[in-house]
Amino acid sequence: MKDGIIIAFEPDPLMFKILEANLVKIDVEGMALRILMGGVETLSSSRPKMVIELHPGEETVEPFLKRLGFKVLKPSKYFVITK
Repeated sequence: MKDGIIIAFEPDPLMFKILEANLVKIDVEGMALRILMGGVETLSSSRPKMVIELHPGEETVEPFLKRLGFKVLKPSKYFVITK
């Protein structure tokens, strides 16, 4: 956000060009599911490991990742790790 302007983008086109990483950390203050949904094509094809910070109300992140075929480890109520 700059000078009251919010810039938004769909993650997949950007991620497709830059995601060669094998680990992704997501910490977006309660918006993890939206980020994951926007990047589903890239995440499905590149299958990175992920560390995702969870906030109250984000109980749907884990089942969403499982539907994509990720193995989900949940070391605490605040983090989800995929394999």
